[in-house]
Formats: sequence, structure tokens, C-alpha cells
Amino acid sequence: MRLVRVPAGDQINLDVPLSGAWQRYYDAQRARMIEALGHADFISADAETYRKNSAQPVSSMQQDLSYVVVLADDVGAGGAGERAAGELGADDLPAESPAFVVEAPEVAEEAGNDADTSSVAAEFDALDPAHIVGLMEVVLPLASNLDQGWLDVWVDPVRRRRGLGSRLIDVGRDMILAAERTRIGAWTVGKTIEVDAPNAARPLQGPGALDCEAGATGFLLRRGFGLVMVERFSGLTKLDDPDRRAALTEHMRELADGLADHYRDEYELVHYSGATPDELVDDVAAMYTEFSADIPKGDDEEPTTFTAEKVREIDQRMLTRNLTSYTTAVRHVPSGRLVAYTTIVRRTTSVGATQEDTWVHREHRGHRLGMTIKLANLERFLAVSAEEAQQRGLPVERLVTWNAEVNSHMWAINEQLGFEVLGAEGSWSTYYRDGSWHSTRDSSSLARA
Repeated sequence: MRLVRVPAGDQINLDVPLSGAWQRYYDAQRARMIEALGHADFISADAETYRKNSAQPVSSMQQDLSYVVVLADDVGAGGAGERAAGELGADDLPAESPAFVVEAPEVAEEAGNDADTSSVAAEFDALDPAHIVGLMEVVLPLASNLDQGWLDVWVDPVRRRRGLGSRLIDVGRDMILAAERTRIGAWTVGKTIEVDAPNAARPLQGPGALDCEAGATGFLLRRGFGLVMVERFSGLTKLDDPDRRAALTEHMRELADGLADHYRDEYELVHYSGATPDELVDDVAAMYTEFSADIPKGDDEEPTTFTAEKVREIDQRMLTRNLTSYTTAVRHVPSGRLVAYTTIVRRTTSVGATQEDTWVHREHRGHRLGMTIKLANLERFLAVSAEEAQQRGLPVERLVTWNAEVNSHMWAINEQLGFEVLGAEGSWSTYYRDGSWHSTRDSSSLARA
């Protein structure tokens, strides 16, 4: 088998008709999301829209390298390719095949987002979609955490339990190590379990535990990853039901009645949708930076510094990917500065939305500003999305959010708002030292698994 780079940014020529490889890649991404979340709300509505979104300018804050896993005897535009020694082909895959050999890309050639446009696109578009059996994604941060990479792999269910996933982990780690990154992070969907259960994997930080026998938890533990933190994701569902939406709105107004006196004299709410207003962009950059420092994360995680230029880049990337944001912020009247914000994001071609950041400056906590802005923004979002649904015929069905188990304060707010737990995720890390990968940074640390 071999890994083939998926084109991105200006490597994609939208004048070329959608290839079978793009359709298969989109279908695989959609299948992966459904397997993890039970729905495909957060992906483009069709393969062509997905390709158009992928053709937008790449991020300056991270390098995204996406690959498809292809059977070695794939037939491309130039005819049947020669199989490298030791590679496996479609006819070499018995049901219990013990292992796969994966031909990794040359890391030096893959080091930038500016790989040759025509060659990357031509190789990908020529693939036989029937021979695409998995995905691998490598992300290299460029603004902070320069010793870290992120790795994600997915194997078609019919190809699992034959060693391909393990081999992809090995190849991905080798690629990240070749980029001089010695720390790798990963996220997986898991199943929570009592912390004292015999098959519980307990995180290095915070409460909670994941079931070693469910999802990819046991797989990552065996591959040298350590569970850093457990997150739960929760949601408001059935938002396309007018009665449900009306009941939620009434509930939020009842909650808001007891909050007004906490902020009215000293604070005022600021609402905006889409791009950040010019007069707010510097304050928003400062809030993003402080949010990055405050959120629960691994001990090794460095905060990211945001500038007005980076905020503008984020706004533009969202706009070109059919993403609309709805933000409510708090201005501290005496100073004139923004001191809190919360944001909901919706893809305009999807029925799903996500509750993203919520943050309050440390010096302004204790005034129930977090609850205030989430209530105001959620009520506003429900009203606006209902109007948009009448125009486009595509109602929002659910709003989903993620929070670390350790973030009990935000969990309490979400529960009061009516969010219900939908599942759990694990944050993982593995470290390269002494010639191999380990679940902790140093030998004195003990993984609690």
C-alpha cells in the first residue's frame, strides 16, 4: 500500500471535473464522522462543495497534510503502476492478513503546503476510488507548540484488524519525527466508565475515565499513547421543532431574568455575526490569546498568541468555507475593553452547529458573565437560524459543544441551558525519547491506565 497526498489550497484546480477519488475521499470523511458522532452535520453537504472548501487558501498557523491509503496495484491515468517490493495489493488481502506494508511519502518533499500543484493533483485525481481504503492526517502547528504534531488515522471497517491502523500510526510518527517534532497529540471518541472499573483508562489530568475495551482507547494505549484528559460532548437536539425551540427560548428568558442586575451598570453586550468589526479586532485578538492560555489542556501545551492579522485570517477562512459565526461579547464600560465572549459556528450547508469558545477575563469573573453571554447568544442564534431556515429550507437540528471533564463550571452552565451529554472524547499524547515512543514525557511520570 502507499499514501497519496490529498491536494489542498491552490493545488486544486476547480476547472477540472470532480474525480472519483475526490468523491471517495469525501465519502470516507463523512463515514468517519458518522462513526464517531452518529451524524455528519459538520461536513459539507456534497463532494463538490467539500472540494471547493479544500481549495481555499491554507492556514498560516498550521500545516495540514492529508493522505489517502491506496492499494499498491492501483491503476492511474498512466496505466498500471509497478508494485514496490513487499507491498500488498488488492488480491493479497486475505481476511486475516497479519500486517500491511505502507510506503510512506518522502517527508522532505512533503514538508510544505507548497508542493508542486500539478503533480499532487494529477496523482490524486488518477486514483481508482475503489482502492482507497483509509485516511491519515498530519497537522504541524506553526504558531506555537513547535515540538508537536497531531496525528489522525482512519481505516475502512472492512480492512480493520489486519495491522493497517498500527502501521499507519508508525508511519505517521516517523513523518512527524522527521519534521523534528518529538511530541504527538491525538483525539479519539471513547466511552466513559467508572474510574475504579478494572478496564478503566484514567487520564493524567482531571477526572473521568475511558473504557479500554471501547473505541480506539485500548488501541492507542498499546501503541504508546497516554490518556491526557477526558472531554464530554453534549448538545441541544431537535432544534428544527418549533415547539422545542420555543420552549428553549422561554427557558433561557427565565434564566436571564435573574442575571440582568449583575452586569447592567458596569457591562454592556456587543453582538456581531461573521467577520470581526474593525473597531473590535484588537480586543478580540487579545481575548483569543488569553483564552488559549486559560483552556484546560495538557501540561506541555503552549498558548498561542493571536494578532489582528491572524483574527482576520480566521474570519476569511470561515467565510470561504461557508461557515458563519455568531458572537456575543461583553464590553467593560469604564475601560471600554472587551472582557468576555462566546461564539456559535454554523456551516450554512449543514443542519448542525457548534458552540465554540466561551471565555471571561479573570478580573471580571464572579459576575455571571459566562451565563449571561451564552444565554444572549443562544437566544439570538435560535432566532436568526429560524429565519435563515425559512429562506434556505435548511433548519438547524442540533447544537453541539465539547468541554473538559475538569471544567465543572462550564458544565454547570451548559446543563442549566439544557445541554444533554452525547458522548466522550480522549485527548492523547506520545513522546519520543531514548529512541522510541512513550506515553509520558519522562520516565519519572507514571501513566494512570
